[in-house]
Amino acid sequence: MNLWDTIKQYISETQDADRFGEDIPLYPEAKRSVDCYHQEMKRQQLWRLDCRDNESARDILNAAPQFQIAALSAALHMTISAERRRDYQNSYRLRPLMSAILRRTLPYTEGDLLRLIRFAPEMTGQIQLGIGRAITAYSGSEPLTAPIREALEAWATAPPGRYGGAEEAKVKIKVKNMLEGSVHAPLQGGEPWGDGVRADLNEMSTTESQKWHALLSHAMTSEAAKPSGKWLKQLQPRIDALGHDVYLKQMRSWIARFRANHLPPIAGADDYERYMEATRLSALLVHNYAALKGMVWGCQLIDDAEVPPILGDLADHALRKIPGHGPKSAKVGNACIVTLGAMSGMAPVAQLSRLKRKVKYAASQGMIETALAEAAARAGLPPEDLEELATPTFGLDESGRRREELGEHFAELAITPSGHAELIWTDKDGKTLKAPPAEVKKNHAETLKELKAAVTEMGKSLPALRDRLEGLLLTERSWTLGDWRERYANHPVMGAFARRLIWSFEEGGRTALGIWRAETLVDETGRPLGPLPENTIVRLWHPLGSTPETVLAWRRWLETNSVAQPFKQAHREIYLLTDAEIATATYSNRFAAHILRQHQFQALCRERGWRYQLQGIGFDGGNTPTLTRHGLRVEFWVEVAEDQTLSESGISLHVSTDQVRFYNDRGDLLPLANVPPLLFSEIMRDVDLFVGVCSIGNDPNWQNGGGHDAYWSHFSFGDLTATAQTRRDVLSRLLPRLKIAAQCTLDGKFLRVQGSLRTYKIHLGSGNILMEPNDQYLCIVPDRHKDAKTSADVFLPFEGDHLLAIILSKAFLLASDDTIKDLTILSQVRR
Repeated sequence: MNLWDTIKQYISETQDADRFGEDIPLYPEAKRSVDCYHQEMKRQQLWRLDCRDNESARDILNAAPQFQIAALSAALHMTISAERRRDYQNSYRLRPLMSAILRRTLPYTEGDLLRLIRFAPEMTGQIQLGIGRAITAYSGSEPLTAPIREALEAWATAPPGRYGGAEEAKVKIKVKNMLEGSVHAPLQGGEPWGDGVRADLNEMSTTESQKWHALLSHAMTSEAAKPSGKWLKQLQPRIDALGHDVYLKQMRSWIARFRANHLPPIAGADDYERYMEATRLSALLVHNYAALKGMVWGCQLIDDAEVPPILGDLADHALRKIPGHGPKSAKVGNACIVTLGAMSGMAPVAQLSRLKRKVKYAASQGMIETALAEAAARAGLPPEDLEELATPTFGLDESGRRREELGEHFAELAITPSGHAELIWTDKDGKTLKAPPAEVKKNHAETLKELKAAVTEMGKSLPALRDRLEGLLLTERSWTLGDWRERYANHPVMGAFARRLIWSFEEGGRTALGIWRAETLVDETGRPLGPLPENTIVRLWHPLGSTPETVLAWRRWLETNSVAQPFKQAHREIYLLTDAEIATATYSNRFAAHILRQHQFQALCRERGWRYQLQGIGFDGGNTPTLTRHGLRVEFWVEVAEDQTLSESGISLHVSTDQVRFYNDRGDLLPLANVPPLLFSEIMRDVDLFVGVCSIGNDPNWQNGGGHDAYWSHFSFGDLTATAQTRRDVLSRLLPRLKIAAQCTLDGKFLRVQGSLRTYKIHLGSGNILMEPNDQYLCIVPDRHKDAKTSADVFLPFEGDHLLAIILSKAFLLASDDTIKDLTILSQVRR
């Protein structure tokens, strides 16, 4: 019989209530007190158990330490007895008392500790954590005896108990560390990242390895959300012993391992075994990643320009969602946010501002907001001003370019007209090169490295900066003319976006609209605005407050001058209250009764700042998508679709939509007429986007057995939404300039394309296609690479409408249908 079987036999033998407790001092009296506690707890609701309201519990917790230990033993024994009888309610009532006792530092004897270890496998995770703390406290004052070590080894290597979970796995890792001789051993093996770091440490010299061991041991000691001053002070000499350069170099190497580390395939004979193995591995990763978290905190002690970008990239990666798992490591990502918030200067603020628009997890978003607010308070500025002033320039001049002479070659870092980062190489004759030449790599390696880092960092920052600009449409933020020039129009980076947008200039009760053109501001007719007084107030223009004639004039100006806006501004959809919404008063059904792909819907919710959790079997309540703006809470009601189609993990693949509602800060339902028009329009635009992007109706393959046939047909070829109407408006002016113009006409909700073989009708809302004369459906699955090429060849007055690019791509393809080589398409056309 092995030791683990011996422990299980001990647990079985303890079911004899008459024998148990004979060797425990004060046990009979303690057992009676626990019995009284148990009877009193039966008067409490199971979901509101609190031993602080229990008189017997207070007596036990105020008694001598030996009495508390005896009471704990009695409660543990009673718990196992109840569990074996399947009397789970009574075992549940004992947990608050056991947790309260285990939170205390008590003088356990060897026999007490052995008893706790032997009971541990049958306990819940939280009780196991308490037992683990008791063992840790004991080992700090007393050497582990042979019986205790044997019992711990058996527990640490045994299969998970009946309540095995993350807590049990976490305790077992600490037990293994303890048996190795240190409560905070640097890392455990058994997962790729930890194995790699351990291998790196083994390859170091003894002296260097000892320094890293000391640093990592300390790095893994804190479980708090942020480091204390004392903790950082203790870390400082460990970093100094290595040197800042060595510390950062090794940290970059281990971050690279972290980025490459993926969860390995989970082995197991059945679902339960695979679940337990995944739980064990997850706990192991949490333990090992604590080393990286501590090293991130240590960056607060290092003044180096490389640190903020390193932490910004690490946070972005660590907080990305892994399907079925959540963020890769919330603790590492949040540690980056804490560290950036504690650092001085504008570079950390720029990283936080970028993360604010990329990170989708609510808790991390709250930390970013707090960090920015604290940095703004230190600078004596509003957070919005601080973010704008912290916008990086990446060394670009006001024209948005940076030119470096490297021997006989030149490198130019620039922002493309479409708002992307690029690094262009030329020789002394101005000839463009595909890559940096060998001479540059050999003689200018450091400058080349810095330029590559700049273009990479710039590429990551530009989308977040564009999103920040678009967010200004809803805030109605204003600037003085001087601040606007400094932060936007003349800024080396923001100018690339700001100069393609329309701005409102107000002075002395007069308002003019203008856009940058040929180094001056012009109106919608192309006339210069003329000199503006310094007291002019500037705002980003929203078309909601302008007449249709003004909006149309700006659209035509953009299209005539081939100015592509970084997001829809002049072509932005406007949503006004409908008669139906006036009648319903407090809710909108405008986007009800749609069927959406739930996973895509959740991802888009997060991208747009809405909070939403996936729905599925057993957890489909209370998951209403919500958004808070300007003191109002918005709800977009959705529920699991009737088809009940599920993923392997039990998540519903589809949801159906219902009402949109607005609530004030007191939680009162708000009449739609009382919602600010700009806020209403932007919220409804979000909801229209959810439906337009995520609806099953725009899936060209859906007709082949996907279900919801009536809805699919209605959406695929039904009335146009506001977004589709904008698409139609753009096409009405764009088509005459295309080489296929003679073959294309707009016919209601369709773009009609005359091919050589047939005539096609492309729906402007879904992109789906019907063929005349019998409206036969034509399935064409878009090729994303070809779509991108087409959208680059054809000018569009704004970025971001992927479906418009797809429609144009299909139009070009079908206009030359006699040259189509794809047999799948040809078989449908010739049917």
